[in-house]
Amino acid sequence: MGMLDRYRKTGGFLQLVMLLETSPAAKQEKFLTLIREESPLWETELKKRLLSFERVLGWDPEHLGDIWPRLPDKVVATAVWTLPAPLKDKFMASISVALKRRLDEAFTMNPPTDSEVLSCQLKILQEIRTMSSNGLMRMDKLDPELVIPDGIESGLSDGVPGLAPSPLEKQILAGAAEPATPGVSPAAVQLVEEMKDLRRKLTSAATEIQTLKAENQSMKERLEQIRKIA
Repeated sequence: MGMLDRYRKTGGFLQLVMLLETSPAAKQEKFLTLIREESPLWETELKKRLLSFERVLGWDPEHLGDIWPRLPDKVVATAVWTLPAPLKDKFMASISVALKRRLDEAFTMNPPTDSEVLSCQLKILQEIRTMSSNGLMRMDKLDPELVIPDGIESGLSDGVPGLAPSPLEKQILAGAAEPATPGVSPAAVQLVEEMKDLRRKLTSAATEIQTLKAENQSMKERLEQIRKIA
């Protein structure tokens, strides 16, 4: 049984992404090597969509500011403890004055170990994934390459990320590969290409619909919070 077999089901790609994101660097690289041996395409698509703390800090500071208040101050302070100066400056630009005041106190604690820093960074990545699932963060706006198309597992199995050919398309394409195969006309092959193009457009539309649903849910939650306050 290959490593990828358990992740070929719907939702499996995201599960594997999250497993890789929450693994130490050495273990993550080992996983990716095993995946590459099974399917270079899976490895390529996974690496595109992996969150890292450094990648997150490359986002717009305005959006980063939505993340930190959802986490304990000590977790945030520990996560940024060993950041190089440019990244730490980017982080500081994304926090409020009140949070900066609280973190100044947290920075007086004893220096954390490398494992503690990594653990806190991974907690932040997990929170970002939760915010994305709840519609509180829009990956298509923050980092479009992170968006995972519906049906990507089937598409990867067929060599086209997010686009799985139908049985009829497979049959036509298989026949087209054999010039002597009767019953496969150039028009049929052209039809398959048009169907692929249509599926791409449908996939794009489905992604937009999911984004709008997430926005709607987020607005409902905020409205409910306002009502409670009022």
